Amino acid sequence: MPVALSLVASSLSGMSSIEAVFAAHRARIHAIDEHADVPDVALDDVARVIEVEDDQGAGVAVIRRIEVDPATQMAMWSAPRPWAIGLRLHGDRIGDLASRLLERVDDYLIDNAPRGNPNHAALVRIAARDVDLVRPLLRHGYAAGTVTALRTVSPDSDAPFEPGAAIRQARQEDRETLIALATALQKFDASFGTLGEPNELRPLIETLVDSMLEPDSTLLLVAETGEGIVGYASIADPESSDWITSSTTLAPAAYLGQAYISPAARGSGAGTALTRRLHAEAAERGWNGILLDYAAPNPLSGPFWSRHGYRPLHVTWQRRPAHPSLGRGGRVR
Repeated sequence: MPVALSLVASSLSGMSSIEAVFAAHRARIHAIDEHADVPDVALDDVARVIEVEDDQGAGVAVIRRIEVDPATQMAMWSAPRPWAIGLRLHGDRIGDLASRLLERVDDYLIDNAPRGNPNHAALVRIAARDVDLVRPLLRHGYAAGTVTALRTVSPDSDAPFEPGAAIRQARQEDRETLIALATALQKFDASFGTLGEPNELRPLIETLVDSMLEPDSTLLLVAETGEGIVGYASIADPESSDWITSSTTLAPAAYLGQAYISPAARGSGAGTALTRRLHAEAAERGWNGILLDYAAPNPLSGPFWSRHGYRPLHVTWQRRPAHPSLGRGGRVR
């Protein structure tokens, strides 16, 4: 047993078996990635808790069913009825334990999730470097959906570049342009299958833009050329980002929630100019990390954010519909 896990194991006396697995899992993730953390899993108001154990280790799956209010902004980012599945594992054969847990999760979803209904999605969020879980997830029909990426705040390279746009703080008179750009971003990202598709998108976009224009907790910047505003980016301060910053040990960390450049301006340097300005603002405020999410299948986001110093921290795997309609070998279940 690795030294870090040995030290954890020696401190688990008095814990319940589930608490012991949670603590050992967190220590295992910290050993894999010093900047990845594991949010606490509350055991109240859950649909099912599943445990597996053998002489090689132990695992726990916590299944929570969520009903998304279609009138809230959450409807933009999520399937209407997601099943959030938290996996906590420790031991010598993590992949085997994960497979056993996912098989038990499937048994539960067969009885409780409607077959063929895309409004229901099964979601499993794992540390990006916890690669032993990848094959079991693929075998159970999951695909990488959303990447949560992290950048350590530091000054950007001084290498010269043509910015392609002037960067300034957004103003109230930019509202309609921002609504149009945010709508374009939402529709583009929805094509990758990871977002919600609310019937009434306009009111949700308006609420989102109005909240970003509030100066209290969000910095909203626009990229402007002679043709007008061609892009925008927003970042929420650490106090407003605690719902996501519990997934990293780096603190304080902010959340870059929106970034979009119109197709005609891509490749002009406007995106880099926006990003450099955000990084400079973060450094000036004393923030140590920036988190953001992007769709794993998006051919633009991953390369862009990697070039600007972001790397995968967590990945949310998705199976949509949630019901495991096809078993191993393509058999209908």
